[in-house]
Amino acid sequence: MAYVTVTELQQYAKISSDADNSLLQSMIDDAVAELEDGTGFSFEATADTTLYLDADEAVDGRTLILPTWCAAITTVTNGDGTVITSDYYVTEPRNAAPYYAIKLLASSGYTWATDDNGDPENAISIAGRWAYSTSPPTDIKHAIRRLALWYYRQRDNSTDMDRPLLAEGVTILPSQKPKDVTEAIDRYRWRGAS
Repeated sequence: MAYVTVTELQQYAKISSDADNSLLQSMIDDAVAELEDGTGFSFEATADTTLYLDADEAVDGRTLILPTWCAAITTVTNGDGTVITSDYYVTEPRNAAPYYAIKLLASSGYTWATDDNGDPENAISIAGRWAYSTSPPTDIKHAIRRLALWYYRQRDNSTDMDRPLLAEGVTILPSQKPKDVTEAIDRYRWRGAS
């Protein structure tokens, strides 16, 4: 996955030299990690993976609550091994990814089931793209560029970073992360099925 490339960050920051490319990549990686940790999920999935859900804890009636966003659902396999096609369920929200739940249609005749041994643990499997999207939203790419550049520029800052400084009668406040980055993290933070 590459939310932002080194070349994109160089263009954004107007950096013409390749001398710091490995440092820039490290800053991008740190920015991605901070956004994913802060929001609770990945913003990009380029391949299917399978998650296993408990048939008791993840289920609320006919609704299966997903543990994170799913950008695309490929296969839903019930605990009894039945593959449930999209003709028999709807997603929440309807008609637009990312999804946070799968609800069986009342007319489907299906219920969420335990495995053949009666165990609910990891009984239901969902194959899909487990992320907010198949490619990161534009505002997230921008937030990653901004945060990576902020990290990069901090390397040269040898001043006291944790309190205001007084220099020639002027108060200098410590550098803070870009506000639009912290707002993006808050805006996208995973709040479960709400």
